[in-house]
Amino acid sequence: MRTVLSSNHSIIRMRDRDRMKKRVDSFLSDPNAGTLTGDRRTGSGPLLDTVADRIISDDPDANIVRIYKTDDIDLIRSVVDDRKKNHILIYCRIDDGELNDIMITFPDAHVYRGQELCHQLPACVRES
Repeated sequence: MRTVLSSNHSIIRMRDRDRMKKRVDSFLSDPNAGTLTGDRRTGSGPLLDTVADRIISDDPDANIVRIYKTDDIDLIRSVVDDRKKNHILIYCRIDDGELNDIMITFPDAHVYRGQELCHQLPACVRES
């Protein structure tokens, strides 16, 4: 049995992408927006990737720092560039103390943290 996707499926997927693009743009442009929720069952990693892609498309000189493990603040320090706008995206679980250390160490950076609000709903939380 062969599955054939109709053109309607492609149109729906394009609408979903356009809708998400508008939501990410709105989130990034509004400094008071604290949380962006993603599409169900996609995970917070792809949502953070979408946010990073949008930041780079708006500012190609932005410095995107992706954190997958928080155990070495010196490693993070080595990739933060004080001459650029730094955007720190945290893909892993992080406790409040570690997050506070990052916020104090890099006060001018924009910090975003991925989080699963429930097992099917990803979120990007703006920490700064």
